[in-house]
Amino acid sequence: MSEALQSVESLYIYLTNNLSRLQAKYPKEPEKSRFMSQYVAARRNYYNSINRIFHDDDPAIISLCAEMKKQQAVIKKEIAAMADAAKILNAITTAVQIGAKIAALAG
Repeated sequence: MSEALQSVESLYIYLTNNLSRLQAKYPKEPEKSRFMSQYVAARRNYYNSINRIFHDDDPAIISLCAEMKKQQAVIKKEIAAMADAAKILNAITTAVQIGAKIAALAG
């Protein structure tokens, strides 16, 4: 599996594994809708990337994968603390945006 696909997949799987905790964190609108739209976007990024070809030597992909790793570390830290709901949602949003950029580079 390419590093690009793995980074998009790991975000989606991590969010899926923590879905019930995250849904409990956002029981009310508009945060609930914002979180769910980010979760659906993470899933779409992953499914759009499956069976696609990534050029892992592409500098853009290398850079985005490094950004994704950093952002996923932020998400894990924030979810572990489960303190600031806005920080968690912002971190997820940033990671999903990075994942969309990675998915867009698939051939």
